[in-house]
Amino acid sequence: MIDEPDYGLALTEARRRLDSQLALVDGSRGRASGLLSIGGLLGTFLGGLGAINKTPGAETMTGALWVAAGAFGVAVVSGLLVLMPWEFGGPMSAVTLIAWVDDYGATKSQADRELAKKIDEKVDANARKAAALQIGLIVIVLALGVEFAALVYQLRSV
Repeated sequence: MIDEPDYGLALTEARRRLDSQLALVDGSRGRASGLLSIGGLLGTFLGGLGAINKTPGAETMTGALWVAAGAFGVAVVSGLLVLMPWEFGGPMSAVTLIAWVDDYGATKSQADRELAKKIDEKVDANARKAAALQIGLIVIVLALGVEFAALVYQLRSV
């Protein structure tokens, strides 16, 4: 009798890949929250200082403050897109796995193989969403950089 191949290693690696992707998603969401908090504090503190204008009759909202406000708005919209509850597919349901074994007589090795393939397919299907979250983080960082630069420029002119 020929030994059945063991797909346990493939299943372990597929699970690691899925766990890594889900950790990336959670990390992206945590970073987005932190960055938006920092951007809000920067805007409040530096924007408030920059809005203090010692010239009587001068307009309070300058071009630099409008740029800073717009940049923060872009960061907030990008942050909301990152924080949205995107659906990320995980492993198959237990009911499906049980049906494979009970109804179709699949061995443990066959179930491991199919589950590894399905997890890999779901990770591949999630890849575009995960990449979009990373792009959203980059947009947040760039927008907050513009906000900070505009606020510092405004402080220079006060």
